[in-house]
Amino acid sequence: MAGGALPARAEQLDVAATVRGVVRVVIIATNGQDSYFVGHGSGFAVAPDKVLTNAHVVELLRTEPNLVVGIIPSQGKRSYGGKIVAYSPGNDLALIQLNEGRLPVSTFFAGAVSDGQHVTAIGYPGAVDRAQGLDLDEMIQPLSPVKTSGTVSMGRASHGFDTLLHTAPMAQGNSGGPLVDDCGRVLGVNSFGSQAESDADAEFGFAISNREVASFLRQAGVSFQRTSAPCRSIADLDAEEARRAAADEARHAETERAQAESRARQMEQARQQAEQDIYSARENAVAIAGLLLVLSGLALGATMMFHAQGREKQ
Repeated sequence: MAGGALPARAEQLDVAATVRGVVRVVIIATNGQDSYFVGHGSGFAVAPDKVLTNAHVVELLRTEPNLVVGIIPSQGKRSYGGKIVAYSPGNDLALIQLNEGRLPVSTFFAGAVSDGQHVTAIGYPGAVDRAQGLDLDEMIQPLSPVKTSGTVSMGRASHGFDTLLHTAPMAQGNSGGPLVDDCGRVLGVNSFGSQAESDADAEFGFAISNREVASFLRQAGVSFQRTSAPCRSIADLDAEEARRAAADEARHAETERAQAESRARQMEQARQQAEQDIYSARENAVAIAGLLLVLSGLALGATMMFHAQGREKQ
Protein backbone atom coordinates (compact mmCIF):
# COMPACT_ATOMS: atom_id res chain seq x y z
CA MET A 1 0.00 0.00 0.00
CA ALA A 2 1.45 3.36 -0.98
CA GLY A 3 2.14 5.78 1.83
CA GLY A 4 0.41 9.11 2.01
CA ALA A 5 -2.32 11.14 3.63
CA LEU A 6 -6.01 10.47 3.20
CA PRO A 7 -8.73 13.06 3.85
CA ALA A 8 -10.48 12.63 7.18
CA ARG A 9 -13.78 10.77 6.97
CA ALA A 10 -15.46 13.34 9.17
CA GLU A 11 -14.84 17.05 9.48
CA GLN A 12 -15.34 17.11 13.19
CA LEU A 13 -14.16 14.50 15.66
CA ASP A 14 -13.84 14.79 19.41
CA VAL A 15 -11.58 13.47 22.12
CA ALA A 16 -14.07 10.77 23.12
CA ALA A 17 -14.04 9.40 19.57
CA THR A 18 -10.22 9.37 19.46
CA VAL A 19 -10.08 7.42 22.72
CA ARG A 20 -11.54 4.37 20.96
CA GLY A 21 -8.40 4.05 18.84
CA VAL A 22 -5.93 4.34 21.75
CA VAL A 23 -4.43 1.06 23.02
CA ARG A 24 -2.19 -0.27 25.74
CA VAL A 25 0.99 -1.82 24.29
CA VAL A 26 2.05 -4.64 26.62
CA ILE A 27 5.42 -6.43 26.58
CA ILE A 28 5.21 -9.96 27.99
CA ALA A 29 7.92 -12.55 28.55
CA THR A 30 6.99 -16.18 27.99
CA ASN A 31 8.87 -19.46 28.29
CA GLY A 32 6.19 -21.41 26.49
CA GLN A 33 4.26 -22.20 29.66
CA ASP A 34 4.20 -19.17 31.94
CA SER A 35 3.92 -15.47 31.06
CA TYR A 36 5.40 -12.52 32.91
CA PHE A 37 4.62 -8.84 32.62
CA VAL A 38 7.69 -6.86 31.53
CA GLY A 39 6.31 -3.40 30.88
CA HIS A 40 3.83 -1.38 28.88
CA GLY A 41 3.32 1.82 26.95
CA SER A 42 0.57 3.37 24.87
CA GLY A 43 -0.22 3.56 21.18
CA PHE A 44 -2.98 4.40 18.72
CA ALA A 45 -4.26 3.09 15.42
CA VAL A 46 -3.05 4.84 12.26
CA ALA A 47 -4.64 2.16 10.06
CA PRO A 48 -7.26 -0.45 11.01
CA ASP A 49 -4.53 -3.09 11.51
CA LYS A 50 -1.54 -0.90 12.47
CA VAL A 51 -0.60 0.78 15.76
CA LEU A 52 1.89 3.62 16.18
CA THR A 53 3.94 3.80 19.39
CA ASN A 54 7.38 4.83 20.64
CA ALA A 55 10.47 2.89 19.65
CA HIS A 56 11.64 2.75 23.27
CA VAL A 57 8.38 1.03 24.28
CA VAL A 58 9.14 -2.00 22.09
CA GLU A 59 12.94 -1.90 21.82
CA LEU A 60 13.44 -5.05 23.94
CA LEU A 61 11.46 -7.06 21.39
CA ARG A 62 14.31 -6.62 18.92
CA THR A 63 16.87 -8.30 21.14
CA GLU A 64 14.93 -10.68 23.41
CA PRO A 65 13.40 -13.66 21.55
CA ASN A 66 11.22 -14.70 24.49
CA LEU A 67 9.28 -11.42 24.49
CA VAL A 68 5.97 -10.83 22.72
CA VAL A 69 3.82 -7.73 22.27
CA GLY A 70 0.15 -7.52 23.08
CA ILE A 71 -2.28 -4.83 21.94
CA ILE A 72 -5.06 -4.13 24.45
CA PRO A 73 -7.87 -1.97 23.02
CA SER A 74 -9.75 0.53 25.15
CA GLN A 75 -13.07 -1.20 24.40
CA GLY A 76 -14.38 -4.66 23.66
CA LYS A 77 -13.46 -8.03 25.12
CA ARG A 78 -10.41 -9.07 23.08
CA SER A 79 -6.72 -8.29 22.89
CA TYR A 80 -4.43 -8.92 19.93
CA GLY A 81 -0.91 -10.01 19.22
CA GLY A 82 1.34 -8.14 16.85
CA LYS A 83 4.79 -7.69 15.38
CA ILE A 84 7.06 -4.73 14.68
CA VAL A 85 7.05 -3.80 10.99
CA ALA A 86 8.84 -0.41 11.18
CA TYR A 87 11.30 0.88 13.77
CA SER A 88 13.03 4.28 13.99
CA PRO A 89 14.96 4.92 17.23
CA GLY A 90 16.27 8.20 15.79
CA ASN A 91 12.89 9.85 16.29
CA ASP A 92 11.51 7.27 18.76
CA LEU A 93 8.78 5.81 16.55
CA ALA A 94 7.70 2.23 15.89
CA LEU A 95 4.86 0.61 13.97
CA ILE A 96 3.11 -2.59 15.04
CA GLN A 97 1.14 -4.81 12.66
CA LEU A 98 -1.80 -6.60 14.31
CA ASN A 99 -1.97 -10.38 13.80
CA GLU A 100 -5.75 -10.03 13.62
CA GLY A 101 -8.55 -7.60 14.44
CA ARG A 102 -9.28 -4.02 13.41
CA LEU A 103 -9.21 -0.77 15.38
CA PRO A 104 -10.80 2.69 14.97
CA VAL A 105 -8.33 4.92 13.14
CA SER A 106 -7.17 8.30 14.45
CA THR A 107 -6.94 11.45 12.31
CA PHE A 108 -3.90 13.74 12.25
CA PHE A 109 -4.13 17.53 12.16
CA ALA A 110 -2.15 18.89 9.21
CA GLY A 111 -2.34 22.56 10.20
CA ALA A 112 -0.15 24.69 12.43
CA VAL A 113 -0.17 24.27 16.21
CA SER A 114 -0.61 27.50 18.19
CA ASP A 115 1.37 28.64 21.20
CA GLY A 116 -0.84 28.25 24.28
CA GLN A 117 -3.24 25.91 22.48
CA HIS A 118 -5.21 23.56 24.71
CA VAL A 119 -4.23 19.90 24.29
CA THR A 120 -5.05 16.51 25.80
CA ALA A 121 -2.64 13.63 26.37
CA ILE A 122 -4.23 10.18 26.16
CA GLY A 123 -2.59 7.00 27.39
CA TYR A 124 -2.07 4.45 30.13
CA PRO A 125 0.10 5.92 32.91
CA GLY A 126 1.44 3.19 35.17
CA ALA A 127 1.01 5.43 38.23
CA VAL A 128 -2.76 5.23 37.78
CA ASP A 129 -2.62 1.43 37.42
CA ARG A 130 -0.63 1.16 40.64
CA ALA A 131 -2.89 3.58 42.49
CA GLN A 132 -5.89 1.44 41.49
CA GLY A 133 -4.10 -1.75 42.52
CA LEU A 134 -4.50 -3.40 39.11
CA ASP A 135 -2.93 -6.83 38.70
CA LEU A 136 -1.62 -8.31 35.45
CA ASP A 137 -4.91 -9.98 34.57
CA GLU A 138 -6.72 -6.66 34.91
CA MET A 139 -4.07 -4.74 32.99
CA ILE A 140 -4.45 -7.00 29.95
CA GLN A 141 -8.19 -6.44 29.85
CA PRO A 142 -9.67 -3.57 27.78
CA LEU A 143 -9.74 -0.39 29.89
CA SER A 144 -10.39 3.24 29.04
CA PRO A 145 -7.20 5.31 28.82
CA VAL A 146 -6.48 8.30 31.03
CA LYS A 147 -6.89 11.84 29.65
CA THR A 148 -4.93 14.81 31.00
CA SER A 149 -5.03 18.41 29.78
CA GLY A 150 -2.48 21.14 29.29
CA THR A 151 -1.24 23.74 26.82
CA VAL A 152 1.43 23.90 24.13
CA SER A 153 4.57 25.95 24.69
CA MET A 154 6.17 26.78 21.34
CA GLY A 155 9.77 27.67 20.66
CA ARG A 156 11.53 25.01 22.76
CA ALA A 157 12.19 22.09 20.43
CA SER A 158 14.22 19.14 21.67
CA HIS A 159 17.51 18.08 20.13
CA GLY A 160 17.60 15.27 17.61
CA PHE A 161 14.03 15.41 16.29
CA ASP A 162 11.10 17.78 16.09
CA THR A 163 8.84 17.83 19.16
CA LEU A 164 6.03 19.78 20.79
CA LEU A 165 6.55 20.93 24.39
CA HIS A 166 3.36 20.81 26.44
CA THR A 167 2.11 20.83 30.03
CA ALA A 168 -0.38 17.91 29.98
CA PRO A 169 0.65 15.66 32.91
CA MET A 170 2.20 12.31 31.93
CA ALA A 171 3.83 9.33 33.62
CA GLN A 172 5.60 6.14 32.59
CA GLY A 173 3.15 4.26 30.40
CA ASN A 174 1.99 7.37 28.52
CA SER A 175 4.79 6.88 26.01
CA GLY A 176 3.43 6.29 22.52
CA GLY A 177 0.00 7.75 23.21
CA PRO A 178 -1.42 10.65 21.19
CA LEU A 179 -1.44 14.34 22.03
CA VAL A 180 -4.69 15.70 20.56
CA ASP A 181 -6.50 19.00 20.10
CA ASP A 182 -10.03 19.75 21.32
CA CYS A 183 -11.48 18.04 18.25
CA GLY A 184 -9.53 14.85 18.85
CA ARG A 185 -7.07 15.30 15.95
CA VAL A 186 -3.57 14.01 16.67
CA LEU A 187 -0.93 16.74 17.04
CA GLY A 188 1.93 14.45 18.02
CA VAL A 189 3.06 11.25 19.77
CA ASN A 190 3.98 11.60 23.44
CA SER A 191 7.54 10.41 23.94
CA PHE A 192 9.17 11.64 27.14
CA GLY A 193 8.84 14.16 29.95
CA SER A 194 11.02 16.40 32.05
CA GLN A 195 12.19 15.21 35.45
CA ALA A 196 11.10 17.28 38.43
CA GLU A 197 13.98 17.91 40.82
CA SER A 198 11.72 19.05 43.65
CA ASP A 199 8.05 19.20 44.57
CA ALA A 200 8.03 22.81 43.43
CA ASP A 201 9.05 21.89 39.88
CA ALA A 202 6.43 21.49 37.21
CA GLU A 203 6.78 18.62 34.76
CA PHE A 204 6.57 19.03 31.02
CA GLY A 205 5.98 16.60 28.22
CA PHE A 206 7.45 16.27 24.76
CA ALA A 207 5.45 14.91 21.84
CA ILE A 208 6.99 13.91 18.53
CA SER A 209 5.59 16.30 15.96
CA ASN A 210 3.35 15.29 13.07
CA ARG A 211 6.12 16.28 10.68
CA GLU A 212 8.27 13.45 12.04
CA VAL A 213 5.29 11.08 12.19
CA ALA A 214 4.21 11.77 8.60
CA SER A 215 7.70 11.09 7.26
CA PHE A 216 7.94 7.87 9.26
CA LEU A 217 4.55 6.57 8.10
CA ARG A 218 5.23 7.42 4.46
CA GLN A 219 8.51 5.52 4.59
CA ALA A 220 6.63 2.60 6.15
CA GLY A 221 4.10 2.70 3.28
CA VAL A 222 1.13 3.55 5.49
CA SER A 223 -1.70 5.75 4.23
CA PHE A 224 -3.06 7.79 7.12
CA GLN A 225 -5.95 10.15 7.71
CA ARG A 226 -5.38 13.85 8.21
CA THR A 227 -7.28 17.12 7.98
CA SER A 228 -6.44 20.81 8.00
CA ALA A 229 -9.97 21.96 8.86
CA PRO A 230 -10.05 24.36 11.83
CA CYS A 231 -11.16 22.85 15.11
CA ARG A 232 -14.65 23.86 16.13
CA SER A 233 -15.77 22.98 19.63
CA ILE A 234 -19.23 21.69 20.50
CA ALA A 235 -19.99 25.19 21.77
CA ASP A 236 -18.91 26.64 18.41
CA LEU A 237 -21.08 24.12 16.55
CA ASP A 238 -24.04 24.86 18.85
CA ALA A 239 -23.56 28.61 18.32
CA GLU A 240 -23.38 28.12 14.55
CA GLU A 241 -26.52 25.99 14.64
CA ALA A 242 -28.26 28.66 16.74
CA ARG A 243 -27.23 31.34 14.22
CA ARG A 244 -28.45 29.16 11.36
CA ALA A 245 -31.77 28.53 13.14
CA ALA A 246 -32.14 32.26 13.89
CA ALA A 247 -31.42 33.11 10.25
CA ASP A 248 -33.95 30.50 9.08
CA GLU A 249 -36.52 31.87 11.51
CA ALA A 250 -35.83 35.44 10.33
CA ARG A 251 -36.21 34.37 6.69
CA HIS A 252 -39.43 32.56 7.55
CA ALA A 253 -40.74 35.61 9.43
CA GLU A 254 -39.77 37.87 6.52
CA THR A 255 -41.54 35.54 4.08
CA GLU A 256 -44.66 35.52 6.25
CA ARG A 257 -44.51 39.33 6.59
CA ALA A 258 -44.17 39.74 2.82
CA GLN A 259 -47.03 37.31 2.25
CA ALA A 260 -49.17 39.14 4.81
CA GLU A 261 -48.39 42.48 3.16
CA SER A 262 -49.24 41.00 -0.24
CA ARG A 263 -52.55 39.66 1.09
CA ALA A 264 -53.30 43.06 2.68
CA ARG A 265 -52.55 44.83 -0.62
CA GLN A 266 -54.77 42.39 -2.49
CA MET A 267 -57.56 42.87 0.03
CA GLU A 268 -57.21 46.66 -0.18
CA GLN A 269 -57.27 46.49 -3.97
CA ALA A 270 -60.33 44.24 -3.82
CA ARG A 271 -62.03 46.63 -1.37
CA GLN A 272 -61.27 49.62 -3.55
CA GLN A 273 -62.50 47.73 -6.61
CA ALA A 274 -65.68 46.77 -4.75
CA GLU A 275 -66.24 50.38 -3.73
CA GLN A 276 -65.63 51.48 -7.30
CA ASP A 277 -68.08 48.90 -8.53
CA ILE A 278 -70.64 50.11 -5.98
CA TYR A 279 -70.13 53.74 -7.01
CA SER A 280 -70.39 52.76 -10.64
CA ALA A 281 -73.53 50.76 -9.94
CA ARG A 282 -75.04 53.71 -8.06
CA GLU A 283 -74.18 56.12 -10.86
CA ASN A 284 -75.64 53.75 -13.41
CA ALA A 285 -78.77 53.40 -11.29
CA VAL A 286 -79.15 57.19 -11.02
CA ALA A 287 -78.62 57.56 -14.77
CA ILE A 288 -81.14 54.86 -15.50
CA ALA A 289 -83.61 56.46 -13.06
CA GLY A 290 -83.10 59.81 -14.73
CA LEU A 291 -83.55 58.26 -18.12
CA LEU A 292 -86.70 56.52 -16.97
CA LEU A 293 -87.95 59.80 -15.54
CA VAL A 294 -87.30 61.54 -18.84
CA LEU A 295 -88.94 58.72 -20.73
CA SER A 296 -91.89 58.87 -18.35
CA GLY A 297 -92.12 62.60 -18.88
CA LEU A 298 -91.98 62.17 -22.62
CA ALA A 299 -94.60 59.46 -22.45
CA LEU A 300 -96.84 61.64 -20.31
CA GLY A 301 -96.33 64.53 -22.63
CA ALA A 302 -97.17 62.42 -25.64
CA THR A 303 -100.26 61.09 -23.95
CA MET A 304 -101.44 64.55 -23.10
CA MET A 305 -100.75 65.71 -26.65
CA PHE A 306 -102.70 62.84 -28.13
CA HIS A 307 -105.54 63.55 -25.72
CA ALA A 308 -105.61 67.22 -26.70
CA GLN A 309 -105.57 66.38 -30.38
CA GLY A 310 -108.50 64.03 -29.84
CA ARG A 311 -110.55 66.72 -28.18
CA GLU A 312 -109.86 69.16 -30.97
CA LYS A 313 -111.15 66.69 -33.54
CA GLN A 314 -114.38 66.31 -31.61
